[in-house]
Amino acid sequence: MKRSAILAVGVAVALAATTTAAFAVDTADGQIKGGSASVFIGNNEYNDTGLNQTARARLSPGERVKFRLLVENDGGESGAEYRATGCASNRKFRVTYAAGGDNVTNEMTDGGFVTEPLDPLEESRLSMTIKAKAASSKGNKRECAVAFTSEMGGEGDTVAGKATVR
Repeated sequence: MKRSAILAVGVAVALAATTTAAFAVDTADGQIKGGSASVFIGNNEYNDTGLNQTARARLSPGERVKFRLLVENDGGESGAEYRATGCASNRKFRVTYAAGGDNVTNEMTDGGFVTEPLDPLEESRLSMTIKAKAASSKGNKRECAVAFTSEMGGEGDTVAGKATVR
Protein backbone atom coordinates (compact mmCIF):
# COMPACT_ATOMS: atom_id res chain seq x y z
CA MET A 1 0.00 0.00 0.00
CA LYS A 2 1.32 3.47 -0.84
CA ARG A 3 2.33 5.83 1.91
CA SER A 4 -0.28 8.42 0.93
CA ALA A 5 -3.06 5.81 1.05
CA ILE A 6 -1.96 4.64 4.51
CA LEU A 7 -1.85 8.24 5.73
CA ALA A 8 -5.33 8.96 4.30
CA VAL A 9 -6.80 5.86 5.99
CA GLY A 10 -5.11 6.79 9.29
CA VAL A 11 -6.49 10.33 9.17
CA ALA A 12 -10.00 9.09 8.32
CA VAL A 13 -9.96 6.64 11.24
CA ALA A 14 -8.68 9.31 13.65
CA LEU A 15 -11.31 11.79 12.43
CA ALA A 16 -14.11 9.24 12.81
CA ALA A 17 -12.96 8.42 16.36
CA THR A 18 -12.82 12.12 17.29
CA THR A 19 -16.28 12.84 15.82
CA THR A 20 -17.83 9.87 17.61
CA ALA A 21 -16.21 10.83 20.91
CA ALA A 22 -17.41 14.44 20.62
CA PHE A 23 -21.06 13.38 20.45
CA ALA A 24 -20.93 10.33 22.74
CA VAL A 25 -22.33 12.34 25.70
CA ASP A 26 -25.71 14.01 25.73
CA THR A 27 -25.70 17.54 24.33
CA ALA A 28 -28.64 19.91 24.89
CA ASP A 29 -29.75 21.91 21.87
CA GLY A 30 -32.16 24.59 23.11
CA GLN A 31 -34.37 26.34 20.56
CA ILE A 32 -37.03 29.07 20.79
CA LYS A 33 -39.67 30.82 18.71
CA GLY A 34 -41.97 33.63 19.72
CA GLY A 35 -45.36 34.99 18.81
CA SER A 36 -46.31 34.12 15.24
CA ALA A 37 -42.83 32.97 14.18
CA SER A 38 -42.96 29.75 12.20
CA VAL A 39 -39.40 28.56 12.76
CA PHE A 40 -37.38 27.83 15.88
CA ILE A 41 -34.08 29.68 16.21
CA GLY A 42 -30.98 28.31 17.88
CA ASN A 43 -30.79 24.96 16.12
CA ASN A 44 -27.20 23.70 16.41
CA GLU A 45 -26.14 26.88 18.27
CA TYR A 46 -24.62 26.05 21.66
CA ASN A 47 -23.81 28.64 24.34
CA ASP A 48 -24.75 29.72 27.83
CA THR A 49 -25.72 33.30 26.95
CA GLY A 50 -28.56 32.99 24.43
CA LEU A 51 -26.41 34.61 21.72
CA ASN A 52 -28.10 33.99 18.32
CA GLN A 53 -30.84 32.20 20.26
CA THR A 54 -33.04 35.09 21.41
CA ALA A 55 -36.62 35.57 20.18
CA ARG A 56 -38.11 39.05 20.48
CA ALA A 57 -41.66 40.34 20.74
CA ARG A 58 -43.41 43.66 21.32
CA LEU A 59 -46.56 43.96 23.39
CA SER A 60 -48.78 46.53 25.06
CA PRO A 61 -49.58 46.67 28.79
CA GLY A 62 -52.07 43.89 29.55
CA GLU A 63 -50.98 41.79 26.54
CA ARG A 64 -49.02 38.56 26.61
CA VAL A 65 -46.69 36.78 24.24
CA LYS A 66 -46.03 33.05 24.17
CA PHE A 67 -42.57 31.73 23.41
CA ARG A 68 -42.29 28.09 22.40
CA LEU A 69 -39.21 26.27 23.65
CA LEU A 70 -37.67 22.94 22.88
CA VAL A 71 -34.62 21.03 23.94
CA GLU A 72 -33.24 18.32 21.67
CA ASN A 73 -30.74 15.62 22.60
CA ASP A 74 -27.99 16.26 20.05
CA GLY A 75 -25.66 13.77 21.71
CA GLY A 76 -25.24 10.03 21.42
CA GLU A 77 -26.55 9.05 24.87
CA SER A 78 -29.97 7.42 25.18
CA GLY A 79 -32.20 8.39 28.10
CA ALA A 80 -30.71 11.88 28.53
CA GLU A 81 -32.65 14.21 30.82
CA TYR A 82 -32.32 17.99 30.85
CA ARG A 83 -33.08 20.45 33.64
CA ALA A 84 -34.72 23.66 32.41
CA THR A 85 -34.58 26.82 34.52
CA GLY A 86 -35.99 30.24 33.74
CA CYS A 87 -36.66 33.71 35.12
CA ALA A 88 -39.50 34.61 37.46
CA SER A 89 -42.15 37.31 37.39
CA ASN A 90 -41.41 40.82 38.58
CA ARG A 91 -43.61 43.84 39.29
CA LYS A 92 -43.91 44.79 35.60
CA PHE A 93 -44.08 41.36 33.93
CA ARG A 94 -45.74 38.05 34.78
CA VAL A 95 -43.82 35.00 33.52
CA THR A 96 -45.36 31.50 33.40
CA TYR A 97 -44.20 28.16 31.99
CA ALA A 98 -46.06 25.06 30.78
CA ALA A 99 -45.13 21.56 29.67
CA GLY A 100 -47.69 19.23 28.13
CA GLY A 101 -50.50 21.50 29.30
CA ASP A 102 -49.28 21.46 32.93
CA ASN A 103 -48.19 24.62 34.73
CA VAL A 104 -44.49 24.12 35.61
CA THR A 105 -43.73 27.70 36.66
CA ASN A 106 -42.72 26.78 40.21
CA GLU A 107 -40.32 24.10 38.97
CA MET A 108 -38.79 26.37 36.31
CA THR A 109 -38.08 29.18 38.79
CA ASP A 110 -37.13 27.06 41.82
CA GLY A 111 -34.60 24.36 41.01
CA GLY A 112 -35.68 23.48 37.49
CA PHE A 113 -38.08 21.33 35.49
CA VAL A 114 -36.61 18.00 34.39
CA THR A 115 -37.62 16.62 30.98
CA GLU A 116 -38.57 13.03 30.31
CA PRO A 117 -35.65 10.83 29.15
CA LEU A 118 -34.72 11.64 25.54
CA ASP A 119 -32.94 9.44 23.02
CA PRO A 120 -30.63 11.03 20.43
CA LEU A 121 -32.50 13.63 18.30
CA GLU A 122 -35.65 13.38 20.45
CA GLU A 123 -37.02 16.62 21.87
CA SER A 124 -39.07 17.94 24.75
CA ARG A 125 -41.26 21.04 24.38
CA LEU A 126 -42.28 23.76 26.80
CA SER A 127 -43.80 27.21 26.56
CA MET A 128 -43.00 30.47 28.32
CA THR A 129 -45.60 33.23 28.47
CA ILE A 130 -44.64 36.79 29.34
CA LYS A 131 -47.46 39.20 30.19
CA ALA A 132 -46.88 42.95 30.51
CA LYS A 133 -48.70 44.01 33.68
CA ALA A 134 -50.72 47.22 33.86
CA ALA A 135 -47.79 48.76 35.81
CA SER A 136 -45.56 48.43 32.74
CA SER A 137 -44.97 51.31 30.38
CA LYS A 138 -43.47 51.97 26.97
CA GLY A 139 -39.87 50.81 26.74
CA ASN A 140 -40.01 48.38 29.69
CA LYS A 141 -38.26 45.12 28.80
CA ARG A 142 -38.16 41.63 30.22
CA GLU A 143 -35.51 39.26 28.88
CA CYS A 144 -35.88 35.74 30.22
CA ALA A 145 -33.09 33.27 29.65
CA VAL A 146 -33.98 29.58 29.78
CA ALA A 147 -31.02 27.33 30.50
CA PHE A 148 -31.03 23.64 29.64
CA THR A 149 -28.46 21.66 31.59
CA SER A 150 -27.70 17.98 31.33
CA GLU A 151 -28.55 15.71 34.25
CA MET A 152 -25.85 13.31 32.99
CA GLY A 153 -22.94 15.75 32.81
CA GLY A 154 -23.18 16.56 29.09
CA GLU A 155 -23.22 19.97 27.44
CA GLY A 156 -25.93 22.56 28.18
CA ASP A 157 -27.48 25.36 26.14
CA THR A 158 -29.38 28.63 26.76
CA VAL A 159 -32.09 30.43 24.80
CA ALA A 160 -33.89 33.68 25.65
CA GLY A 161 -37.19 35.42 25.06
CA LYS A 162 -37.29 39.21 25.15
CA ALA A 163 -40.54 41.16 25.53
CA THR A 164 -40.61 44.94 25.05
CA VAL A 165 -43.60 47.14 25.86
CA ARG A 166 -44.63 49.35 22.95
